[in-house]
This record gives sequence, structure tokens and C-alpha cells, in this order.
Amino acid sequence: MSDGEAGAFYTNSTVTGNCEDYIYRNLAQNVDANYRTIVRSESRGNAGHSMGGYGAVTLAMKYPGRVQRSLRIESALREMLCRCR
Repeated sequence: MSDGEAGAFYTNSTVTGNCEDYIYRNLAQNVDANYRTIVRSESRGNAGHSMGGYGAVTLAMKYPGRVQRSLRIESALREMLCRCR
């Protein structure tokens, strides 16, 4: 499991690499190729804690056809939403 690559927040970055591409291209294809999966968004979800929660939710919103459910636990998104009120 990726550790967020030192602050990249699970996005592509010229500094820390293409974490987003790794998760949504390489990792998903590798899992589908090596395990018995149902390749439909209704059968997929993602989850993350803290920075991983931010990545889970933002990537689910960016790629709505990839996952049906997304879970964030104590994520950075919570603090961002609180500041907007």
C-alpha cells in the first residue's frame, strides 16, 4: 500500500512522482490481472486514513466511474471543509 509518497496527497507530482497514476492505473490493473475481481464500479471501493482519506475521496470524485463507494477516516478533507464554513 502506498504511503502517500511524503506529502503528495495521492496525486501526481513532479516532485514525488505519479502516485495517482500508480493507484488508478498500475495497481488496479495488476489486481484485476492477478485476482478474481468483478471489474465494475458497483463492486469497487476505496478507503483511507488521514492523508489517505483525502486521496480516497478526491480520487473517487475525479474518477467517478472507477469506484462506487469511498471511505475517509479522519482525513484532511474534514479540516478543509470546516474552514469553509
